[in-house]
Amino acid sequence: MSLIGEERKDYILNQLNLEGKVKTNELVESLGVSSESIRRYLEELEEENKLKRVYGGAVKINLSREEPSQLKREVLYAEEKRKIGRAAATLVEDNEVIFIDDQLAKKMMEQSKHNIVVTDHSKFGLVQFYKIADLKDVDIIVSDVPAPKEWEEYLLKKDVAWVAVT
Repeated sequence: MSLIGEERKDYILNQLNLEGKVKTNELVESLGVSSESIRRYLEELEEENKLKRVYGGAVKINLSREEPSQLKREVLYAEEKRKIGRAAATLVEDNEVIFIDDQLAKKMMEQSKHNIVVTDHSKFGLVQFYKIADLKDVDIIVSDVPAPKEWEEYLLKKDVAWVAVT
C-alpha cells in the first residue's frame, strides 16, 4: 500500500479514537476518496484487528475483557481521582449543578450551556456499551494526563479545553 493509503488509515484510526466510531460517508467527504476506497481501508484495518466494520462504517474494538466492578472502579486510581476532583471543583460556580450519575448526565448535558467531563486516564480509547456524550458536546475535560497528541487538533477545532492535573 502507498504512503498516502497508510496516512488515510492513520486518519481513520485517529477519528475512531476520538469518536469511537466512523461513518463511511463522512470519511469519503473528509478524505476526498471513493466509498470503495474507504471500504477497502476499513477491511484492511479490520483484518489487522484495529476496528470492527459495521453497516455504514466501523467501531472501535474494546481490547479490555470487561469493565471493572463498581468497587474496583472506586479504588482504582484513587489519588488521581482526588486530584482531578480538586481541580474540577475550581471550575464550578455558585448555583451550578453537578451530575455524577451517567444515566441522568447524558440527558442533562444536552440541555446544559457548559459541560465539563471529569475522568482519569483509564477511560480514554475505550468503547463501552454506553456513552454519556460525544466529545463535540464537551467544553472542558479534566484529567490526570495531558490530552493525547492525536486529539490535540480535534480539541482545538471543537474548542474543547483540556485541564491536566499533576
